Amino acid sequence: MWRPTNAWDATDRALNEITRVESKPKTGFEPWAKAGFGVCGLAAALTGYLAMRPGGEGPIRVYGLWFVPGLLAAGLFLFSLVWCLLHRPLLQRGRLKGWIALAVCLWWSVFPFPYPSSHEGHASLVAFELPFAGEWEVIFAGHRYRQNPLVLRAETRFGVGLRRAGEAEILAPVDAVLLAVEPVPGDGSRVTLVLEVAKLEILELRGVLRESTRVSPGDSFSQGASLGRTDRLDVYLHDPFGEGKPMRFHGFIAQGRRVEKAELRVGQTVSRDQEIP
Repeated sequence: MWRPTNAWDATDRALNEITRVESKPKTGFEPWAKAGFGVCGLAAALTGYLAMRPGGEGPIRVYGLWFVPGLLAAGLFLFSLVWCLLHRPLLQRGRLKGWIALAVCLWWSVFPFPYPSSHEGHASLVAFELPFAGEWEVIFAGHRYRQNPLVLRAETRFGVGLRRAGEAEILAPVDAVLLAVEPVPGDGSRVTLVLEVAKLEILELRGVLRESTRVSPGDSFSQGASLGRTDRLDVYLHDPFGEGKPMRFHGFIAQGRRVEKAELRVGQTVSRDQEIP
């Protein structure tokens, strides 16, 4: 039976067409998910570069910008929530993979992994004595963040932290030249003594009381010379670029026993061996 075409029929056909188009399954990933995969790729590339341990200023700069992929991932995650609320249904094909990628990137960007120094496994050949008089407790040492927060910076990667109840003399651990006396950030009463101890090797003693300092930049002094006083000290060795380098101390007393050569360990009570001529 013939029926006249009217505006209502045309509207019904248009609605049916729209419904049919919208009901087709969506393929591919949404823009935010594609951007998230790109951020993960950036984090993977930075990780690969640092894993090669190329040395120099490049990896130090990259390590200092390690938080950037995490910030981008966090911003994309917030954007994705708004996007998905505006483009329902909330759970669609591809969105879960995008969220997983962003979550992995966020986790990896805040993971406290030590700076990958190119000097790891290649300790300095300089024979260092302990740089202080009296007994000290080792509170930071080792290569793990839980035992040594100093590992999270390039220059302090292999540093150690020591404390004692009262002030004691700080002594030159080796023949050296004082390059600079730098203030300790956030503590105007203390300074860092920057010593040149060998070619391409710089030793820093951080925490010396400013008023007790007895040397000036340019001074040369012998092993055992008095440099100042303090009750807490961070000791770390690095190259001119600022990459940390392992160091071992020679001829010291740890837990009442003489040690010929070793790295310090957390929890030890250490002192110089007074019998060494």
